[in-house]
Amino acid sequence: MMEEIHDNYGNLLGTQEKSTTVTVEAGVGNLVVFMFDVEFQKAKATERLTFVRDQSGRMRLWKFELT
Repeated sequence: MMEEIHDNYGNLLGTQEKSTTVTVEAGVGNLVVFMFDVEFQKAKATERLTFVRDQSGRMRLWKFELT
């Protein structure tokens, strides 16, 4: 997936954090969402990373979105 992003957008030039949100979803648990404004060689975008805490207590990437 990262190779495809690089092929489509070019090198990453910079990032700026937009927000961080912590929520509790029934049946899923604690979710932590990080949003960044990102600038690539060919375009600007918003990156959203959603993490969930697994049963061992470790945070795992649950969802990745680039719009």
